Amino acid sequence: MFEVVSSDGTVIACEGHGDAGPTLVLVGGTWMTRAPHAPHAPLASLPVLLFGMSSGAVLALEAVARGSAALALALYEPPFVVGGAARRCPPTTSTA
Repeated sequence: MFEVVSSDGTVIACEGHGDAGPTLVLVGGTWMTRAPHAPHAPLASLPVLLFGMSSGAVLALEAVARGSAALALALYEPPFVVGGAARRCPPTTSTA
């Protein structure tokens, strides 16, 4: 594990594997993190590939919308409702 510092001074903890190609940043959902985060600030100046999962997909998309220097963006299962039609879960019934 090592750290890099973005242009705004944000310290980002990283793991390095290999040395070929651009850096891939995985932006996990809320269950994959230890603290709330908004990657748009620290990633704005870094030319990286962004891969966002679940709510992390929304954060990665927001980073690009705010002008991130991301080279590419991939989103996996962003929690969006399209067309206003949300599926409702059936009510939970208790057997206790």
